Amino acid sequence: MRGITRTLVTAALGAGLLLANGWGASAAPAANEPSAQDLAAAAQVAADPANRATLGKFFQADPSGSSTGGLSSTGGAPGLDAEIAVAPQPVPVYQLAKDFVAGKSAAPGSLAYVAVPATGAGGASATLWTVRDERGAWQVGNIASGDRERQLAAKLPPGAYLLQEPQINAWYAVHGDTVRRLDGDGATVSVADYQRAVATKYGDKQAGSNYAQRGNAGGYGYAAPADEGSSLPLVLVLLGSLLVIGFGSVFLRRSA
Repeated sequence: MRGITRTLVTAALGAGLLLANGWGASAAPAANEPSAQDLAAAAQVAADPANRATLGKFFQADPSGSSTGGLSSTGGAPGLDAEIAVAPQPVPVYQLAKDFVAGKSAAPGSLAYVAVPATGAGGASATLWTVRDERGAWQVGNIASGDRERQLAAKLPPGAYLLQEPQINAWYAVHGDTVRRLDGDGATVSVADYQRAVATKYGDKQAGSNYAQRGNAGGYGYAAPADEGSSLPLVLVLLGSLLVIGFGSVFLRRSA
């Protein structure tokens, strides 16, 4: 669609600025950090006409985040996706790394997905989760309402990265040898203390453990937060080493 021209032109520049501001790189250890080219590719695929069309349907089905009802005012008229702006500002999202939990790695987070914010008419917001497929190409794996990742990333100090502990839907800034809670009380602990804490909570719940073999919550892995629900089907999603939604992935509604 012609409406994506500005987004695509600025995608690479925006990704580079993110790296400069510390959203895409850090002094703290992390696994599978995306390059500037990766971030630009994620932003570009999110703005693909087919994905914009799907995003338009999403806004119609779930206009949350907008006091004026998202795109519903267009009534599904042709060209409604022209109202959509896909931001050239992708946010790398890391999730708690299983090797860190097991004490095999010093890296608390492993890249799970790259979040690309988008807005619709009336200020409705959504986030496209982009991931690499088996060939290494970027694709949109899911669309979630709101722009939580962008808001949290704005709180990161330079050189930090955004970490989610999906089992409790907690978000942190990992910076050097510290881990700071972003969506809670702001408590800060050392990476070593955080490793000991998550090892205690999840160390016996890894894949292949007795916990997993009993089928308890699928073992150690991603669980969608309680405030998220399903809507329209999308595609297969594989988000890093922890976040696996699987075949018949769904859109997610959530509180921003």
